[in-house]
Amino acid sequence: MSIHLVTLYENSDCEEMIDAIWCCSQSCMADVLSEFNLNFAELELADTYNLPDGGSISWGQFPCGEESDVDTYCNCGELVRKGLL
Repeated sequence: MSIHLVTLYENSDCEEMIDAIWCCSQSCMADVLSEFNLNFAELELADTYNLPDGGSISWGQFPCGEESDVDTYCNCGELVRKGLL
């Protein structure tokens, strides 16, 4: 299983992160991107796109190995990473 991450930013410079959406698969990541009217089949595997509201969204495979204190779940409800606590 590979972990994917969709990140939303407040501005087009990707400086102020406002949300991170974890995905258990490329398919789940495609579902999340479709909520922003982005068709994953027409996009790069990892990229950044400026949204019409002035924010931006980035996506791609997340490098495993980083630890977290809490469990992390996919948008579909699947456990992505087990937390340390």
